Amino acid sequence: MKPATTLEQQLKIFKERNLIVENDKKVLRFLKFNNYYRFSGYTKCFCKSNDCFEEKVTFEDIYGAYAFDIQLRSLLNRYIEQIEVIYKTLLAYHLANEYSPLFYKNSNYYLISEEEFDAFSAKINDDVENMSNNEAFATHFGSEMPIWALVELISFGTMSKFYSYIKQEYFSTLCCSLSRLDLIRISSGLHSMTIVRNICAHRARLFNRGFTYAPRLSNRSLKHLKFENNPKTNNRSLFIYCCSLLELLNDYEYGEKFINDISDIIDNAPQSIDVYKNFGFFSNWKAVLLQINLDNKQ
Repeated sequence: MKPATTLEQQLKIFKERNLIVENDKKVLRFLKFNNYYRFSGYTKCFCKSNDCFEEKVTFEDIYGAYAFDIQLRSLLNRYIEQIEVIYKTLLAYHLANEYSPLFYKNSNYYLISEEEFDAFSAKINDDVENMSNNEAFATHFGSEMPIWALVELISFGTMSKFYSYIKQEYFSTLCCSLSRLDLIRISSGLHSMTIVRNICAHRARLFNRGFTYAPRLSNRSLKHLKFENNPKTNNRSLFIYCCSLLELLNDYEYGEKFINDISDIIDNAPQSIDVYKNFGFFSNWKAVLLQINLDNKQ
């Protein structure tokens, strides 16, 4: 195990690797409040293979990527929160009115085995218990909590699993209400957003991240990703996750605002950031998002 390093030693390591530092005090103050190990993840794209920085790379270049990532996480988290409200509302309204307020307690409605159902029920109970002290209404229902109250206590990930675990025939009315997404795309999209939300919640790095899961976009969205001049699109890039987010919003006005907001961030990205390489965007990315969003209006 490597020994711990002081702030001054961390600064020295940067300089020994040929990073240009114009203001030592500024860097030391930054490292005092930002973990060196956390920040070092942003340095990889600015380094040569021998772990030395490329020529003329400054601390400000890397800090620009770091600050840009904060902006991007904040934006995505804000819209994922909106998606959480939308799909918890649809889940609660549909299951309660079509079947029963306690629908979620019946294992016959689920695709999963009894063992998996028991584990899922335990996860629901854990979520409720963790949130009960923060929500006065939780003690009112006890063990007979209706789905419309339950959804306000479960996590985004637990909500996502509802869409994956319950048999498709019981969601037919819900999918019709959404009209543009089938259950497979809803489930995949929500799983994708769970991944991004967890990254954002832990203040982890989006910059130059390789995702292991590929969202399953609708055919109408995929056709817009096949523009003649596009490079081969990486289906595990952050851009594809943005396409999935746009599909889940399923509302033209929300979608238009999301596109405008992310455009503001991308257009004002520091020159040191390659949004094409580091996030999977490409030259006509905005046109693709606008076309996907236009489908939400039709």
